[in-house]
Amino acid sequence: MTLVLLSLLLMSAPSAVAETKPYVHQRIQKCVPLPGGGCRVSIVAKTWHRKGSAKRGVGWVYASLGRPARSKTYSARWLYKTPGGSWKVGGGWKRTRHRGGNAGAFVETWWGSDGHTGPRFSRKTRLCTEFREVTTKACVTLT
Repeated sequence: MTLVLLSLLLMSAPSAVAETKPYVHQRIQKCVPLPGGGCRVSIVAKTWHRKGSAKRGVGWVYASLGRPARSKTYSARWLYKTPGGSWKVGGGWKRTRHRGGNAGAFVETWWGSDGHTGPRFSRKTRLCTEFREVTTKACVTLT
């Protein structure tokens, strides 16, 4: 009797797992090019969602600025705009870190962590990074 119950449980377990919808992970990015190569401002976002879902989770947002002044301090933030909505701050002003050597140096910062964390937005939401000291923004659209 115990063996029959155990075999029935094992046979039903795979069907429960098969019903869960797998996650789709995306990495979307945009580079606003610099003359001569590199990116003036860029954004990278790691997103996730279940197959068939209209909501997109944003787990991580990265901002970088190419060829910064070596002696200057920069601050960046990221913004979002849902379809039909207004711009809102996703991650507040944050100081950046200098990276690289003299040729090709850049500053960077990021918000969030990898995985199924962070806010969820509808498709076609726009994400942008901006630097307090620069007028150019880099933007991507959630698909």
